Amino acid sequence: MLDGLAGQPQEEPASARQRLHHGATPKRAGQMALQFRVCYDGQQPRWVVRIDDRIYGDYLDKEQALLDAIDAAKDAREAGGEAQVWDQSTAARVY
Repeated sequence: MLDGLAGQPQEEPASARQRLHHGATPKRAGQMALQFRVCYDGQQPRWVVRIDDRIYGDYLDKEQALLDAIDAAKDAREAGGEAQVWDQSTAARVY
């Protein structure tokens, strides 16, 4: 039997599988950039950073949420991925 049959996923090197803090992973070929969205959670008095539908982290103030999201985006870029940070309260990209 041949190894690496067409259409079957190949094992990625360990460095590509490393997870960033809080569970974010680097972008793989064909995937969209990670989008860290900083927004206010009206149900609870807190700011949250979201990736897709997941909560990446929660914070007491917007500044801490933005700083952590930017750090995570930098980590993703250093790992070879693409990442952006959006402030949902102003609909602006901040990184």
